[in-house]
Amino acid sequence: PISAIRAHVIARTETHAAANFGAQTGAELTGLDMRREWVSAMDDRTRDGRFNHRTADGQIRGMKEPFVVGGEKLMYPGDFSGSAGNTIMCRCQVVFVYD
Repeated sequence: PISAIRAHVIARTETHAAANFGAQTGAELTGLDMRREWVSAMDDRTRDGRFNHRTADGQIRGMKEPFVVGGEKLMYPGDFSGSAGNTIMCRCQVVFVYD
C-alpha cells in the first residue's frame, strides 16, 4: 500500500505538471505571439545543486523552445519528460509574456 505521504507527493507532482501542461497548451491555442518565462518560488525550499531551479528563474524562451534546467530541456515546470530530480514536488510556474 502507498503511504499517505507518498500519495500526497504523487498527487501534487502530477497535478502541478498537468496544470503547467494545460497552461502551455492553452497559450499555444490563442495564436498570440508570446514568449514564456520560468518563475521559481525563490524561498528556502527552492532547489539548488544539480537541478537548480534558482538559476532557472527568469529564463525566457519562445513558445516551442525548451527551458534548460539542470542540463535537461523542459517545456514547462513539471514537464513529464524531465527526471524525478527536476519534477517531483516542483513549485515553479510558467508565465506567458506578450509584448
